[in-house]
Amino acid sequence: NILDTMAETVIVTDTKFDLQYANASAKKLFDIHDEPFTGKRIDAFFVPTDFSSVRHALVADPNVKQAKKLDNLGVMTQGSRSITPVDLNLSGILDDRGKLAGYVFVMTDISKLKQAYAQLADEERVVEQKVMERNEELYTEHAKLEASIASLPVGFIMLDESMKVLEFNDVAHKLLGIEAKTKKAITESLSELGVATDFANVRDKCITADIPEIRQGKNTLHLIIAPITHNNSDCIGCVILIEDITKQKVAERERNEFIITASHEMRTPLTIIQGNLSNAL
Repeated sequence: NILDTMAETVIVTDTKFDLQYANASAKKLFDIHDEPFTGKRIDAFFVPTDFSSVRHALVADPNVKQAKKLDNLGVMTQGSRSITPVDLNLSGILDDRGKLAGYVFVMTDISKLKQAYAQLADEERVVEQKVMERNEELYTEHAKLEASIASLPVGFIMLDESMKVLEFNDVAHKLLGIEAKTKKAITESLSELGVATDFANVRDKCITADIPEIRQGKNTLHLIIAPITHNNSDCIGCVILIEDITKQKVAERERNEFIITASHEMRTPLTIIQGNLSNAL
């Protein structure tokens, strides 16, 4: 009665694999209706190549001193010959004298489990495909971003919240006048410029800092430090734009010198004219 209530298929055979007992699950799985089981053998219900695995397991241990576990074997029903995948536990039956008297086959139907694994594999393939497509999109977007950054006429540096360089373009590298084209060299150069305080203000207050004039060797640079925000509040880094205003400063200085010189040159003859007019009057 206990065996008939089990979900597992239980079949008992003699040493020649002739059926001696089958529980309710076995009768249902193999479509067995007639009893006694005269002339019925357990190997008739297995896929031939899979039952060879059973025989091979018994060669090494004919008396089945230890239970054998064989996974993913195929068994067939009597009528439809449809194949059902099962996991098999094979044990030996000993008589009163300790000699092998038969075998107990306990089989677990794993068809639903295999279907679940197949569905899981399909879902994994779908997820992998989506990940690949998303990675391709990200790669394309990153390539566009790098191309845009590289084509900027001004220096561009992207930093994280700890002032670690994430991206920079060749213009920034040239304007800062550094030899090594590395992120570390860019970070050290920014530290030498003395923008740490401005960066801290941008990060802490999420405001843009405008540094109109800063010297870097022989060049004069104009820096704008803008925050990168998350959810419109949290600052997660910043972008530094660097413009070389050396020529503008030279032009501005020359203009100022011209105005000073011109006004001086014009002041002298005007003074003389004024004096002569006074005398004439």
